[in-house]
Order: sequence, then structure tokens, then C-alpha cells
Amino acid sequence: MAVAVCGGLLAFEVVGGAEAGLSCVVAVLAARAVDGSPLSTLVAATLATLCAGAGLFLDATQLSLVGVLETSLSVGVVWAVAVWLLLGWKASVGQLPYAQLYAEIVDSSRSPLVVLNSELRVMSLNRTYVEMFRPNLRRDELLGLALSELDGGRWAQEPLLSMVKALFVGHEDGRLAFDWEVEQELPRLGLRTLNINARRVSQLDEGVCVLVTVEDVTERKASLRELKRSHSNLRRTTAKLEATQERLAQAERLEAIGRLAGGVAHDFNNMLSAILGFSDLAAHKLPPDHPVQSFLKTIREAGEQSAVLTRQLLAFGRKSILTPKVLDLNAVLASASALLGRLIGEDIDLEIYPGVGIGPVFVDPVQTEQAIVNLAINARDAMPTGGKLRIATAGVHLSQAGAEAIEAELKPGDYVLISVSDTGTGMSADTLSHIFEPFFTTKDPAKGTGLGLASVHGFVKQSGGAICAESRLGGGSLFKLYLPRVSLPAGAPAPVAEPMRQPGAGNETILVVEDEAVVRGVMLEALGSQGYTVLLAANAREGLAICEDYAGTIDLILTDVVMPGMGGKEFIANLPTKRKGARVLYTSGYTDSRIMSHGVDGEQVMFLPKPIDIADLRSMVREVLDATLTPAS
Repeated sequence: MAVAVCGGLLAFEVVGGAEAGLSCVVAVLAARAVDGSPLSTLVAATLATLCAGAGLFLDATQLSLVGVLETSLSVGVVWAVAVWLLLGWKASVGQLPYAQLYAEIVDSSRSPLVVLNSELRVMSLNRTYVEMFRPNLRRDELLGLALSELDGGRWAQEPLLSMVKALFVGHEDGRLAFDWEVEQELPRLGLRTLNINARRVSQLDEGVCVLVTVEDVTERKASLRELKRSHSNLRRTTAKLEATQERLAQAERLEAIGRLAGGVAHDFNNMLSAILGFSDLAAHKLPPDHPVQSFLKTIREAGEQSAVLTRQLLAFGRKSILTPKVLDLNAVLASASALLGRLIGEDIDLEIYPGVGIGPVFVDPVQTEQAIVNLAINARDAMPTGGKLRIATAGVHLSQAGAEAIEAELKPGDYVLISVSDTGTGMSADTLSHIFEPFFTTKDPAKGTGLGLASVHGFVKQSGGAICAESRLGGGSLFKLYLPRVSLPAGAPAPVAEPMRQPGAGNETILVVEDEAVVRGVMLEALGSQGYTVLLAANAREGLAICEDYAGTIDLILTDVVMPGMGGKEFIANLPTKRKGARVLYTSGYTDSRIMSHGVDGEQVMFLPKPIDIADLRSMVREVLDATLTPAS
């Protein structure tokens, strides 16, 4: 606050803002009204202090501080209170020129102002009130009116009437002001929302009076409502964004784990190829009754169990070898119902609800059935004392928003939904956020590997769909699988078991391109013992060199798909012209369906998955050599 003395005028000014400037204006007006008298100094100081927002005035007779403001009012209202008090005091000593000052200041307020005496009659009001509420009357016609006559009786209604009366007699809680909000139809403005403030003020010679101020808060209320709506929309948008970010983070986490799992499975499959291959070769070289045979059998069984784990890892990492067909999922459920019934046991009720007109899907039938079985087993384990397992299908259409709500990468369109629900123990939110991660399990280690749901997730994602889960502790679980619906007719025959391949001998020349030495050793022994001439290359560049330098015919090229440097597809694409007639058999423990199902020119190719089974290797080599296939080109 700054203090200035000019011609006997003492002015208080709060530096900065509109209030500071207005306080100076009021001080100057007061000084001009009474030429430099001590009274004008008091008036100027009082008005400047009030207009600056100090909220206090000096009682000229008592020289004590009296609180005027309990809550913040507009500067115009403060002027009116100050000038009204000063006017009453000045009138008592006969200095009426302040009436003109009062009228100018009060009429300059944008807020309607009305002063009531103890008889609830109008002592004064400003031009803004007349223009807003009674534009068809003059101001002098309103002076002296009772509160009940002032505004068509509206202001004499409760609760305003009781509020005003309480201010005169003294409210029991000591309050000096009341606020009341009302909606009122105004002559020129229409329906408006008004905040009416009634405030007790002291006039030195006439006792107590009540100052009623009106503030039009229509726009403010509308802005507040809009702000609340915007805030609510922002909260919803923020929540949606956070949920999307969480799903994206989970998808990225699963993607990273999937790449790791796929890489581990690839390396593990190479080791299993050696374990299974050499154990088979050793078993064939020993008499059936040799005591070592039991050891070899145990080794093979352990290797086969490990191979199952690697297949699940590949499924989670979306690296499985899929053979999709057009399927009717209702037919898949019908054929699997007997198996599901045996798996879940008699204490669990199995209910299957096939949807009507769901349409076909283009997925791998074996992996689809395995996914349903995995979910059923998961539900069974969640109901140790029995319960109900419900499997249903339905055709659904997902909009852009609906697809994003399920998974950020899911495309809008038509899907076939498989829902699997149980009445089991349910899961916590923390558990639910990890269920699709490999090796995460809440089961006893002897009862599960933690790969069942992970492999389902990988299969569904690899098939272009999505999977989501809902659960709560004690409330069961619900899994939803969305598989893309296709327009092709579901008329493909049901998959049948392929006939057992018979191993065959031969005298052809086979080039094996494999970066793992132990796998090359297995292939050399498995094929060489059958009469084939086997050429070995540790990588694609060695393979190309052999293709250039070898003088004889190369009948078959058996190449790994994923190798350091040049991969199998690129290797075949770079074969010299003289080797374009060679047949090709791909093998890998880590690849995706596109590499497996299409060659360099989009032709169908043969593929042998790892870990390699000796019998499968020999029979497929013979099958490729004997079949009429498009050679490498």
C-alpha cells in the first residue's frame, strides 16, 4: 500500500490492478467535494482504503475499526457501503453535497443496489436496478416502497424475507450477510440466474440498514457448468488414455517377452533336435533288449515333453507354424465337447451355447481346439470344489472405438466371439494384469507351467484377433476370444490325421545348410545312414560356395530358415542357375507362418519343424524328392 499527501489530502493506494486506480479516482472526487478540509482527508482515506480492498472503514465519531466485509464483493458494492455511511454522517452535520457524490458512485455500479430501512422500505436504489428490474418506472416511484412491493412481491418471499429480517434483529449465529440464488425472468434480459446478497450495515444516525446487491451470474453459472462438463470429459478422456496406455504397455511387454520366448524356443529346439535325434540313432543301433534302451527311452520322453514347452513358447511369441482353414467354430465346439467333458470332470457343469449365423473364421483348427482346451483347463483349476463352465459363440461387429477398447492394435470389423466363463475363485486386478505372460501362474508348480494362457494369447494374436479377460476375487472369470470373420463359405472338410510317413532310403545328394553343428551332425548321421550323399554347410555363404564348386548333382537342399547373415529364403533366392532344379525343404525352430507357407516366389514350400524327429526327417526328405513340386527358382 502507498500513502500520498497532496494539498492536505491523504490517499491510501494498493499498488497494481484496477482497484488501485479506482481508489485514486474516488479519493480525488472526495477531495474536490470539500476543499482540503480534515473531513475530506478522512473521506478520501476511507474511500481509498475500501476501494483498495482493505475491507475496513474508520468511524469518524468513534475512531474505531468496524468490519464491513465478510466475503468478497465487487468494488462498486464497497463504494456504495462507504459512501452511504459517509453520506449519512455528512448529512447529520449538514454537508449535503455528498449526496451528489454518492449518487454518481452508486449509479456507476454495474450491480443493482437497494438500501432498506428497518421497516423494510426502500431508502435508496441505483439506476442499474431500475434498468434491470423495473425499466417502465422512474427511480423516485420506487423510493419508499415496501419490500413486498419492490419486485412484484418476489423479494418478500422466503427465504429472502426471513434473511433480511434476521439482519435487522441480529442473527443468532452473528452473521452480517446472507446470499440467495434465484432464477428470475427479467423484462429485457429474459430468464437469468441472480445472486442476491443482503448485508447489514450501520448508518450512524439512523441505526441499522440493509444493503441488497444483485449479481447476474447466468454466464458464470453457464461457464461453470461447461467447465464441469469439460472437466468430466477430460477425466473420462484421461481415464481412457491411461487405460489405452496401460494396454499398449502390456502389449509391448508381452511383445518383448514373446520375442525373448521365441528366441529361447529357437535355440532350445536346436538342442532338442540333437537330444532327440542322437537318442533315436543310438536306440536303433542297439539291440531292443539292451539295458541302455531304457535310459534312451527316458531321454526321449523328457525331450518330447520339452518339445511341448517350446511349442507353447512359440505360440506365445506368435511364431507357431499355423495351417489356417475356413472353420465353423460351432462345429469345432461340438466336436470338442466330449473331450472337454472328460477334462473338466463330473463336478463341473459344462454348458455350450452356439451362436446363430456367426459366420466362418480362417484359423488353424488344431490350435483353435487347443486354445479352447487350455481355457477349459484353466477354468477347471479355478473351481476345485465344482462349479459351472459356460462356452458360447456369437457374431459381433466392432467399431473403431469398440476395437480400441479391447486392444489398441485390433482393427474394426466383423468377428466371431468365443466366450469362456466360470464360477471359480476369480483373480485380483494385479494377477489379471499378468495372466498372459509366460511362466506366470498361480497354480502349484506341479500342476502348471504358466504357458497355457500365454500360448492362447499368442495364437489369437497371430490369427489377427484379440483376447481379453475379466475377473474379480470370488466372482469367477470371463475370457473373450475375438477371431476375424471371413466371407468365404465354411465348406472345407474337417481335418483328418495324415498317414504315418514311412522312412525311405535313397542315393540322392542332399545339401544341408544349418548353422548349428549338433543339428548338422544329426542330419548327417540320419540321412547318411540311409544311403544319401550329404553335403554340409555351416551358413548360407558356404552353401552358395558348395553349389558353385560341387561337380555333381544336388537333388535336395535342406536349409534352416533363420541363420546369421543370410537367411534360408535369401539363400534360395541367390542359388546359381545350375542349381535351380534342386528341391527345397525348409526347417526351423523359430519362424512365422509367412516364411513357412510361402517361398521366394509365393509358391508353396515344404517345411520340417524343429525339434527334428529322425523318422519325420527321413520320410519328409523322401516325400519331397518323390513329389512333383516346383523346384527352387
